Amino acid sequence: MVVGLRPYEDDLQVQSLVCNTLEYLPLGAQGVNISTPQGVLDVSGIGALLFTSKNAPLALEHSLQNTHVLAVLKSLPSFVLAPQSARWAQDLGFQVAFVGQRAQGALFAQEVLPHLQACLQTKSALYVRAQHSAFNLGAWLQAHVSVQELIAYTNKPLKLSAHLKPPPHSILIFSAPSAYKAFVFNFGWDTSYRAIALGESTYRAFESHVRALISPEPSLQASVALAKELASCVRLV
Repeated sequence: MVVGLRPYEDDLQVQSLVCNTLEYLPLGAQGVNISTPQGVLDVSGIGALLFTSKNAPLALEHSLQNTHVLAVLKSLPSFVLAPQSARWAQDLGFQVAFVGQRAQGALFAQEVLPHLQACLQTKSALYVRAQHSAFNLGAWLQAHVSVQELIAYTNKPLKLSAHLKPPPHSILIFSAPSAYKAFVFNFGWDTSYRAIALGESTYRAFESHVRALISPEPSLQASVALAKELASCVRLV
């Protein structure tokens, strides 16, 4: 079972449980300025974009659609955490210049830093992020390059009916730390469950009693393949 923001539709044999919802935060556009709940951001001093989730470019597209400032942002090089997020950014028209291969915030920071240093010169990187994140990428990078942050979206847990709780011995795939937290908020944790984390940040969000593995690749397809392998081992036993 895939637990996350959206139903998993690539495999009809795999169940989905949507435990949280994405809320885009209000952004306004005027010329090269973005108005946010935190203040006004002038993008003329921005030289690159940082995305650690596909929700970041989606939030910009949703909130700034058909504006001059969005066109400016799409002309800048984008540095993206993982291949799946990069594909979303590219499909929306962003210029992907670098894609991380390790799909974890702290490791991505080390990967991307030399590329940002070569690219930015006197300008800043704009880190488009969720309201809450597992790793403070902006703070880490700020010690080495100029970084500004734009909080563009937030994850909120849904209140779900108890009858949706997965049965004992389920294998649960969590796409993000927020998905795990929303699941536990609704159902607690049955010790017979097995968990699969899409990446290192999600794995680190698990409590110590959770029996968990990390997907061999940062994709739901790889996570599903691992879950099926685990399920077949259980059946053989």
